[in-house]
Amino acid sequence: MFSFKPNERIDDPKYLFGRNKPFQQLNILLNNIHRGTNCQLQGERRFGKTSILNCILTELKKNTSGNYLPYY
Repeated sequence: MFSFKPNERIDDPKYLFGRNKPFQQLNILLNNIHRGTNCQLQGERRFGKTSILNCILTELKKNTSGNYLPYY
């Protein structure tokens, strides 16, 4: 069982809670990244922006040859 800890790193999309369709949102962002499209992720403090970026980075590492460099 997973218990939420606000200061713990989340890098697995299955732990993204409170979003209607987290996998669909991640796929849209990943498709934009693969096409070279600029993306912007914005939201209020502590809404999970860094967690989403961590999940994207994890997915890129799993599914690509590693040609991406994260830039925060």
